[in-house]
Amino acid sequence: MARAAEKGLTAAISLKRLKILSLKRIGAQAVIGAFRTVATAMAEAEASIPTIEERHRQSATRLYVDLRTLPQTHPLAALRNKASRRYLSPMQGIASVVAKASTERMEVISAFALRPWAKLIPISAKMDLAGTVQPPNPQGIIITTASSQKDGRVGIGGVVCDITHGDTGRILATYSIALGPDSEQNPYTAELAAIEAALRNVPPGLVSRDVTVVTSNRSAAIAIRRPRQQSGQCTIRQIYDRAKRLQKNGCSKAAAQRATKQEYVVETPPYQASSTTLRLTLARKRPREQLPDSVRKYSKRIDKALPGRHTRALYEALKRRESDVLA
Repeated sequence: MARAAEKGLTAAISLKRLKILSLKRIGAQAVIGAFRTVATAMAEAEASIPTIEERHRQSATRLYVDLRTLPQTHPLAALRNKASRRYLSPMQGIASVVAKASTERMEVISAFALRPWAKLIPISAKMDLAGTVQPPNPQGIIITTASSQKDGRVGIGGVVCDITHGDTGRILATYSIALGPDSEQNPYTAELAAIEAALRNVPPGLVSRDVTVVTSNRSAAIAIRRPRQQSGQCTIRQIYDRAKRLQKNGCSKAAAQRATKQEYVVETPPYQASSTTLRLTLARKRPREQLPDSVRKYSKRIDKALPGRHTRALYEALKRRESDVLA
């Protein structure tokens, strides 16, 4: 009986494996058939996947930029890649490209942005604009911030309103600050700097008044609500420090665009954002490979036949990296 049960169990397991392997066999046949009849570059382009060399290059570049953001107490902070006279390794080649841009003012990213027991700032990051227009307390100070990137420069601005007198509010102050070049800053870090500047310039005489900061950058709001090991970490710490100080004491887009003009001078150069450095380095190292015009004729005709809203829905359903490869 034991031998019969063993044979029956073996047959059942083999049948289940055959059912699973049938799907794998079809997929394997499709992959093998594609690589037998189609060039590798064409198959990778149709599958919307980067090449192996490109993926290794991106990983090595990301590793090198991350090494520049380590604190001085980290064991790998003093690690430097020196070029060899005999052989130039791929990591040294990437280091030579990154070394063309100055990384002396690169921001320092720690393992933790805040202490585990620190009280987080309440953030409402909603996609619905109608739900975020009305603040939770209509009797207080409303600060709207914005960032702008134009003509190779990044600027920030904000408007401070007191809505206790009337419905529309009374403008107390406006500010416009030129943050720096777009090779070191981006709209995300600029929005964080705009929020920090708004909280820093709030007069300390406000007692028993609620201060609400409104921003259109959802990424900045999510980063403040849930700080992580990411770019702009030092600015997020400053935002929490300003918020604690306020707790103890009890037309922004146009202003940001004015700050990108040439007459506005950067008074104190901020830190160099690692995300911007990584993006520019990957753009410089990206190979300029183009497929012939005769490749993907059928797919190109389908793309042209689709209406604009269908094409937009197709690309918006993908992630940024996937849509970039597809485009």
